[in-house]
Amino acid sequence: MSTLRSRLMFGLIFFGSVLSLRAGESVLRWTGEVRVRSELDGRDFRSHTPANAYTLLRTRLGVEISPMENVHVFMTIQDARVFGEERSGSAFSTIANTKNVDLLLGYARIDDLFADGLSMSVGRMGLSYGNERMIGTVDWNNVGRAFDGVLFRLSDDASAVDLFVTSIGETNVPVNVATPLTVASASDSGGLFSGLYYSLRTESQRQYDVYLLHEWDRRQSTPGDFDMSRFTAGTFLRGVFDQVRYEGEFAFQFGTRQGDNIAAYLLSGSIGYIFGQEGVASVGMGFDYLSGTPLSSSDPSSFEPAFHTGHKFYGFMDYFISIPTNTFGRGLQDMYVELLLKPFAASSIVVRAHNFMLAEPWSGQRDLGQELDVVGIFDYNEHVAFEAGASTFIPATVMRAWFNGADAAWWGYLTTRVWF
Repeated sequence: MSTLRSRLMFGLIFFGSVLSLRAGESVLRWTGEVRVRSELDGRDFRSHTPANAYTLLRTRLGVEISPMENVHVFMTIQDARVFGEERSGSAFSTIANTKNVDLLLGYARIDDLFADGLSMSVGRMGLSYGNERMIGTVDWNNVGRAFDGVLFRLSDDASAVDLFVTSIGETNVPVNVATPLTVASASDSGGLFSGLYYSLRTESQRQYDVYLLHEWDRRQSTPGDFDMSRFTAGTFLRGVFDQVRYEGEFAFQFGTRQGDNIAAYLLSGSIGYIFGQEGVASVGMGFDYLSGTPLSSSDPSSFEPAFHTGHKFYGFMDYFISIPTNTFGRGLQDMYVELLLKPFAASSIVVRAHNFMLAEPWSGQRDLGQELDVVGIFDYNEHVAFEAGASTFIPATVMRAWFNGADAAWWGYLTTRVWF
């Protein structure tokens, strides 16, 4: 174990242990996870080429410490790696160390701050809202997403309103010694992400959200204009009525990007029918539309869900995980149907079929292709789960041109997850 890893582990355990010994004042709760996922990747649309194979490992150790009733400290360290990646110089080695350990979470939360129901969280934290179509922690990713900043929440039993400000890019650095050179004023070309998010939950399993988000990129590629100052205003709702479940979201983006005016939108909706707890559990269908920029337009009209958990929505093969980059700014249309099976209580199988198109044509074409995803989950016990998935993508005109391949692509994985 490396010196860095040893110090992080020892510091986390020691700090938690010291607080837990203070005459019963502190409450200590440990969490942990080991997740191993092996993948076979044949997503190049060439059936004659061999698939890429690799195994991902994610190890997390976390602790929540409550020195008093309304004060909580959260810390999670994480090691994220690929099997066999260790190198010593240019050679692979089983005794090398690539130092993948990092602080995933490190924040404090103070409840009932100055008023009942008002809390403040400050530090490095995860943010998740709605169904994560706009803001999510991206748990599928081997690293995951965290934000550095502060969050204020005013909540009661039915509703909550959040105000957060986070730093997503910092160019100014602290200096140890103040000299005329080190403390000279410098242009701040970092980035901020902030938002106001309101959520209401009713006793009838319904949720209504409204939000206003702002992304500010203070770089100035064009002198006098920030690279981006973009607002996203939206609303999200979901619920269950008898045996019918529904979900919908609409968001509109406006502001400026390098002096050009932004006007983009997202429209999403799904509906399904719930049968029961075993057998065919539910069936459903949905549609997503993310606007794109026409070739003839000089203003950006491509909707960008910059901090979403895209793997959940736009196909498990992740061709469209980064929008609008993955669609060359042309947006995306996704019509899908889904089936949830529960062969027995501890298992589930999800089948989802997508038909993808561009929102705006590329070289006169819109058709991207069809994807079929099948995922099975088996909960072995309350601390162990196995998951396997297989997907295939049949390319249409646009994907064939982009990847220079015309064969059906495929991808699959097997995951073992153990947690406490």
